[in-house]
Amino acid sequence: MPQDKASLYYKDARSDKEYHVSIVPKDGQHIVTVAWGRRGSTLQTGVKTNLPVPYDKAKKVFDGI
Repeated sequence: MPQDKASLYYKDARSDKEYHVSIVPKDGQHIVTVAWGRRGSTLQTGVKTNLPVPYDKAKKVFDGI
């Protein structure tokens, strides 16, 4: 099954943050998960799709982030 992942990092004089997004298989479909926060600390996590969706729909959400 496809699994897409992306990680972004931002650093300036006052900030050092990271953001991660993944398409994860679940129950024969897919969910889009996210994690964000200060680099090196515990990240906050969330889900961008409330329920599992077909891969094409999850990919549209993933690409829109």
